[in-house]
Amino acid sequence: MTIFKRLLGAVLTCVLLLTSLACVSNQAVQDAIKKSTQLPPPAPVQRPLDSMLSEFGIMVGPYVTAATGERSIPIEIDFIANEVVDKELPTDLGQYARNVIEKIGDPFETYRTWPAIANTARPAGGTLALLPSDRPKPPRPAYRLVGSLLRASERLAKHREGRADGQFGGGHTQWDTEITGDHTRTLTSLTVALTLEDPSGVAVHGATAVYRIEVEKSELNRSVSVYVGGSGIGGGSKLTTTQDWGDAFYDATAIAVVHLLGNALLVPYYRCSPLFAMDQGLDQRVRDALLRYTRTELEQYVKRYLFVAGYPIDMHGPDLTDADRGIMATGMQKLSLDFSDRTSLVEFAMRLWRTLDYDKAAKRVADRLAESAQIQREQIQQAARAHTEDAGPRAESIGPVQFGWPASVRAVVLDLSRVVDADLRVKLLGSLRGCSGCDEIRIDQRRSLVGIRMSSASAELQRALRSSSLPVEYVWTDTRQLVLVVVPVPTSKATMAVRQN
Repeated sequence: MTIFKRLLGAVLTCVLLLTSLACVSNQAVQDAIKKSTQLPPPAPVQRPLDSMLSEFGIMVGPYVTAATGERSIPIEIDFIANEVVDKELPTDLGQYARNVIEKIGDPFETYRTWPAIANTARPAGGTLALLPSDRPKPPRPAYRLVGSLLRASERLAKHREGRADGQFGGGHTQWDTEITGDHTRTLTSLTVALTLEDPSGVAVHGATAVYRIEVEKSELNRSVSVYVGGSGIGGGSKLTTTQDWGDAFYDATAIAVVHLLGNALLVPYYRCSPLFAMDQGLDQRVRDALLRYTRTELEQYVKRYLFVAGYPIDMHGPDLTDADRGIMATGMQKLSLDFSDRTSLVEFAMRLWRTLDYDKAAKRVADRLAESAQIQREQIQQAARAHTEDAGPRAESIGPVQFGWPASVRAVVLDLSRVVDADLRVKLLGSLRGCSGCDEIRIDQRRSLVGIRMSSASAELQRALRSSSLPVEYVWTDTRQLVLVVVPVPTSKATMAVRQN
């Protein structure tokens, strides 16, 4: 037994010596440094709920874009504070909400209330000078997203522990063995509350959501030890796995944002994912809105849904033609509904809204908008050609000198001669306040020309004008982009949008 104990001691000594040598070996240090520099390539972060966001983005086409046209919906994202004091949790959830909305896509546009530097806990050198006024003024929001992380509470902590001991032999030959293991499982519940407001700060009816998601943390500990006559060897392992907090925030925010936008835009969002329960409140608000429509507005509403549903409806005008009326009456008759009865027409509209095949309808909307855009482009080109053929002084002959600036000054001429609506002119000029690099503006009222002394690219002027979302188009009449003609968009009979009250 003495020989066995000496042999066991020698083996343990060799193991410890080799381990010690490996720790201080230069080769081991070099290998560790080499491995630390070999990072895996970055991978795009994809979440299972991204498919749900894509489905909701498809729904927006037939339910929203078909009614309003390709008009953008700006959303201002407020500082979404973390009300929970925990260093592992982010201080602001606003970027999660922005990622979600951008995944949905058009027609939504997002911007933050404050630059990201405002959310840092301490000044960051030269970036402290960055102020919100340093960037161009964003468009007026259609909605403002506010909210907070309400709670991060531990809801469950389950601990399991096991141990086994054994003894063999006796005296100097006694063997002692010990095996232990424990498993701890902890569930932490995160509660996120979000609200959509209108620009005045009033909450949109039904557009408030509170969602909870649970994050699991698991700890597994195991150990084994063997002793012979008081000497022995042992080992163990500890494994800790934690679900990603960022994924939890993203998923909770994604569900909440779709809930909010669906209620604000009257879209049956609950159809895009089995994660949602049917929203009876939303259905009732849609029905109440239809009951307030006039007969004409109700017919126009149903006509649009019949078109996107695939019926051969004439969309050259908003009102029903005789053929449209026949199609509508036949469709209602199949459902035992009376076309002449207003209540039956409301019920028919609700069924179209609730059961629309939005995948196929989205393709029809895209095709129709492409057709309308092509017609519109042709009309704008005709208007621009007519402008260049007009008699009298041409904008191309006007330069910085005519506005009282030296010839070396870079100036862009904005031609408003085709804009006869005085209010539209005022709005166009007002939008220039958001132009970064438009240093000075001078107006020639007699010829309806505006001189703009520029210190930035011409594209910045066009960006500022387009941010106003006014019904006009812009045509550069020279290759140097120094003359920009404003052309009012003509009212096209091919336009698909039907205004919803």
